[in-house]
This record gives sequence, C-alpha cells and structure tokens, in this order.
Amino acid sequence: MNKFMVMCLTVVCAGLFCGCEDDNSSGGLDLGSVVWLDQNISGWPETTSMSASVGGGSVNMPYDKANVWPGTSGGGATVNANAWVFVNQGGTWYAATWEYLRVGQTSKSSASVTGSHINHAPLSSWHPVSGETYGFMVSGLVRGGASNVEERSNVSMVTW
Repeated sequence: MNKFMVMCLTVVCAGLFCGCEDDNSSGGLDLGSVVWLDQNISGWPETTSMSASVGGGSVNMPYDKANVWPGTSGGGATVNANAWVFVNQGGTWYAATWEYLRVGQTSKSSASVTGSHINHAPLSSWHPVSGETYGFMVSGLVRGGASNVEERSNVSMVTW
C-alpha cells in the first residue's frame, strides 16, 4: 500500500472510529458537541499549535506559549496553563482539565492522567487504556476559577 493510501485510510478510519468531523484545528473533534466538564472554552481562539505524545512516563504537549502566557501563583508554583484530556465514553466526547502547567512546562507524568485528577463525573474514576485514542489540549487557566488568558491550542489526538 502506498503512503497516500495509508494516509487516506488513517484519516477515514479515525473519523469513523471517533465519529468526528475532519477539522484540523480541533483534532477532528466537533468541539460544539463535546461535553465540557470544566468551563466550555470551545469559542476561545486557537493561538498555539501543539502535537501531543505519550511515552517514557510522560504526556508531552509542546506549545509555543509556554513562556508567553502570564503566570499566576497557585499551590506553591507559578502556573499559566491547564492540560486537557478528551475522552470518548459511550459515543460521547468529554473534555476536562487534569493538571496545571507551570510557566515553561510542556509535559506531565502520564500517571497523572486519571479520573482522580479530573475529579468530575462521569470521568472521576476513569483511567486511560492502552490502544485507546484520546485528545490533548492546553489552554489558559480555567481550573479552580483561575484565569489569565482566553487562548487555547488545537486538540492533538494520541493513541495511548
């Protein structure tokens, strides 16, 4: 199979698997149909590009605003972003923050991507499953009522 056919098959299968529209800015997800367990930020402008990966015990979310978005003190650290996870349960996509990111930080422990860090039903007891596809995004602060900028990245889809 040639490279073009593999790429087309991947796009078609990903769309069928997750029931998504082809929308590069949101990882193929229709953000209007996502159930937001934290603040709905689907209308926030996408001002940074991010390509997530999981490996070596970390979720890596490199984005170029890590040292640009203003920080605020919280929990003994200066934080400026929230890490988001998008999880499909029963055909419904849910989006929730699971961590803060410090100024300059672009990765978190993969062990922290759990329902105990999300702390919102129906994901409060959720754990990632090997082979499943999840979306990751970063945004300005929304968790715990904090706020700094109303900006976000794209949603980057990753197979766990």
